[in-house]
Amino acid sequence: MKLTKVVKYNNVYSYTTNKGTLYAFRYPYYDSVGRRHEKQQRGFSSPISAHKAELRVEMQVANDELSALDNSDITVKDWSQKYYEMTKAKWRPSTEQHYHVIINRYVIPLIGNQKLSKLNRMEYEYLFIDPQLKHLKSSTVKTCHTMFMAIVNSAVANDIIPRNKLHGVKFKPTPKRHAFSEKDLAKINSQLKKSALVDRAFFMLLELTGMRDGESLALKWSNINFKNQTISIKHSLSVGELGPTKTPAGVRTISIPETLVKLLKEYRLYCKKTGMKSGEIIGRNSFVFPFKKDIMYKHFNTLLKSADVEKENYVVYSFRHTHATLLIGAGVSPVDVAKRLGHSDPSVTLKNYAHAIEGNDKKDAELFAKIANV
Repeated sequence: MKLTKVVKYNNVYSYTTNKGTLYAFRYPYYDSVGRRHEKQQRGFSSPISAHKAELRVEMQVANDELSALDNSDITVKDWSQKYYEMTKAKWRPSTEQHYHVIINRYVIPLIGNQKLSKLNRMEYEYLFIDPQLKHLKSSTVKTCHTMFMAIVNSAVANDIIPRNKLHGVKFKPTPKRHAFSEKDLAKINSQLKKSALVDRAFFMLLELTGMRDGESLALKWSNINFKNQTISIKHSLSVGELGPTKTPAGVRTISIPETLVKLLKEYRLYCKKTGMKSGEIIGRNSFVFPFKKDIMYKHFNTLLKSADVEKENYVVYSFRHTHATLLIGAGVSPVDVAKRLGHSDPSVTLKNYAHAIEGNDKKDAELFAKIANV
């Protein structure tokens, strides 16, 4: 391809293609040790647009932004993969898994071929955020965005790009995690007695153990010891992948009440019968609840609607919140509650779950009067 010098502008050239005449610039510069480099770019529709782009390169050289200039062609895929490899040794296993899944499932397929230095907020929302919002919860997309912001900010810190242009993306507020009120919990438990066995078993498991929803979806039959009445929590299902628990302390064995043992035995028998009809073998390594989070959310919303409970007040996590709040309110040691929930530090348990329980203030007042003998 023959380049012809444009008379009006230095370093700007024209060339002929099947689509007509286009323009390019070639700008030579020297680094701090005197080595010669050349930045070039083609595809401009006019000589003035090529000249303006060349001036921006000149400004980068003048401002000693050579690192960003040298890396101006790096793609989102290239930098994301490099960031992951450079940083993964510092992360907890669950964090590493999150980044691995989000980079490979969302970042690379949606914007991996985009040049990191050229990606602006409008393109980012159109190519990355909007497609996810069509089939993922807003909170999940927000998590993907937060992690990608860490990737972009690391590019700024390492002089790959001069600044992060993707700030300002807005998401719907994440619902607050409330414990169920005593009235609403009674409605839910009443409705569960009439619900399908799979729903009754799943949501009673959450209520009676305080397990995270991801931990319950990762539960296998081999993790349940019916004789000793315990459940061993070893994994969590996160962003559709089986991985480690949120923290090392999340690996734990907890006791379960007799009512839950009977319910899970009934549910296991049901699974074996339906499995035999469909030709599926239900064994020790089978998942107890083989469905994804979106199905769980759908069943949860149906449960609240059937129980006549306002869904705006609660999320699935409310079962865990309720479990912890009621135990602490009943005077159970924070150390024991922390161990049951998978917290390494009881102060975390108290910070997150030791809220005032409705009606306790009156009980506390009467208790103090009794102690003080007045």
